[in-house]
Order: sequence, then structure tokens, then C-alpha cells
Amino acid sequence: MNITLNKNARLFLSYVLPSMVGMLIVGSYSIVDTIFIGQAAGELGLASVAVTWPLVMLFWAVGDMLGTGGAIIISQSRGNGNLAQARLIFGNMLCFQVVFSFAMLGVINYFLTDALLLLGADKELLPGAVRYSRIIIYGNLACMLMTAVSSVIRNDGRPVLSMWLTVGGLLLNILLDYIFIFPLKGGIAGAAYATVVSQALMAIAGLFYFATGYTKLRYAWSMFKIRLSNLMKIVISGIPSLGNQLSVIAMLFSIIIRL
Repeated sequence: MNITLNKNARLFLSYVLPSMVGMLIVGSYSIVDTIFIGQAAGELGLASVAVTWPLVMLFWAVGDMLGTGGAIIISQSRGNGNLAQARLIFGNMLCFQVVFSFAMLGVINYFLTDALLLLGADKELLPGAVRYSRIIIYGNLACMLMTAVSSVIRNDGRPVLSMWLTVGGLLLNILLDYIFIFPLKGGIAGAAYATVVSQALMAIAGLFYFATGYTKLRYAWSMFKIRLSNLMKIVISGIPSLGNQLSVIAMLFSIIIRL
């Protein structure tokens, strides 16, 4: 009995600890950007970027919802011995990420200026806020896919690999922040490019994992036959994650409005 408990405890910790590290690192992205932007663009640059965060986080919230929801159903399907269903959910989840990404890009980009004004951007902050958020918005698919593949890889029995993808993204973001902001003199836009490029590279690395023999969720054309019923399952399973992200967005919005 004690041996079983010890094994279960080790298994539990093998998932929880990398996940905790990953969450801490995800929270560090904004801190890293803040440090570099503060050095390059001063208080005005920091304020310009700050007002964009509730808007930018909407993409991460939706990506997290689809990724977490998909990962949960994939795990349930594999636990029931239905590998074909697990692979179908994975393929559908990737397709829905692309669809939601482009739909949100179109809507938010159309209302971008009005949304930033609502978030507190004035005439001084608006140019920088538009420049930063537009780059992030056009590169939102990279951020959404990175979030999604990390969740699926973690539930595929590779929590440490999922953590290292997040760590790699942060280290790349730091390096690219320096390159784009200082030697290339990109300013606020450089910070946005650094975020998008680092996330895109890690998303590609994560997607490549599913082309290897280390997983049973390998790519096949049959995975990408879209079924809307799968979208409903994924969304329902991912709603708690979306709620968590929306609560953070609401908190940031309330702080910005008070300021």
C-alpha cells in the first residue's frame, strides 16, 4: 500500500512540478518585455504596452481554452482505449485553433483603435499601443498553438518536455528582445516581434513532436476531418481554463481603468 502511494505521489509530482514551473515562466513573459521596453522606451512605452494586455490576453485565453479542453478529451479517449478518437480530437483542436485565430484577428483588428481607447489609451499612448498590439494580433496563431501543443504534450506523458518548451520560449524571448529592441532599434515593435517569433519557434518545435515516434498521436489526414460536435466537447472541457484567464483580464482591466 505504501509503495503504491509512493508511486502515485511520484507520478503526481512529475506532472505538477513541471506545470508549476511552466506557469511561473508564462507569467515572466510580461516581466521580461516590461524590463526591455522600460529601458528602451521609458514610461511612455511601458504605459503604451500596459493598456494592450487585456486585449492581447484574449488570444491566450482562447488558445488555452481550446488546448486544455482538447488535452482533457484526448486523455479521456486514450484512457478508454479509443486512440482513433484521441487523434481526431487532436487534429480538430488544431483546426479550431486556426479558425478561431483568424476570426479573432479580423474582429479585433477592425475594432482595435476603439478597444484601446476603451482600455485607457490616450493620444500619447495610442500610437505605441496600436503598433505593439497589431503585431501581437497578426502573430496570435503562434501564441495560441504554443499554448495548445504544450497542454497536449503534457497530457501525452511528457510534462518535462512541455515545461522545456515554455522555458525555451522565455529564453528565446529574452534574446530576441535584446536583439530587436537594441541592435535593431525596434523599440516597442521589437518587443512584440520578439514575443511572436519566440512563440512561433516553440510552437513549431512542439508540433514537430507529433511527427516523431515518441507519441501515438502522430499526424494522419483522417485527424483533420472537422466535426462541429468535437468543438462543443472541447469548449465545454476548456471553459474552466477560459474562466481563469478572463478573471485575470478583468482584473487588469479594472486596474487600468482606475489609473
